[in-house]
Amino acid sequence: MGAASSATLSWTDCSRSRPESARVRLPERGAERLALAAMKGFRQFIVRGNLVDLAVAVVIGQQFSTLVKGLTTSFITPLLALFGSQQSLDNYSFSIHKSKFTYGLFIDDVISFVIAAIVIYFLVVAPVARLLRLFARDQAATEQPCPVCTRSIPVAAQRCPECTSMLVEPESSASANDVPDPRPAPVG
Repeated sequence: MGAASSATLSWTDCSRSRPESARVRLPERGAERLALAAMKGFRQFIVRGNLVDLAVAVVIGQQFSTLVKGLTTSFITPLLALFGSQQSLDNYSFSIHKSKFTYGLFIDDVISFVIAAIVIYFLVVAPVARLLRLFARDQAATEQPCPVCTRSIPVAAQRCPECTSMLVEPESSASANDVPDPRPAPVG
């Protein structure tokens, strides 16, 4: 065979000349669909808002922790050290049987934690709790509990979507209170 004839052979021609055991098998359609579905589910999991929010929160939390630690080390600790004889709380320690316990570092970390907890409470937790109370108040004005199944339903609903009980009586049914008075007797 010349060079021109070998160039005209396609990949399928070459694979047919191989024995059955040496051929590469492609996945069947069912396995391929399963793999694609798994990748689609994984992709949805990765780009889901909660996971992205969590990743951002971890990064910001780490930076915030570094900032609070710097504030504690640079300003708070030297102020507290004014009451002691040493410049820094890092130098406070005691030894027992050749083991050194640096309680000054622990005090420094406790101060950092308390500052971070106070800032997070007043800048995140308290405002979010206030917003949730406002939303609950607005929801209470637009929703009511079903008297039968206690599911929260719109105020204007006439039937509960959960238990299908009637919330208001239909206008066509007349009760004993709605019976008109008999006609008056003719005057004559």
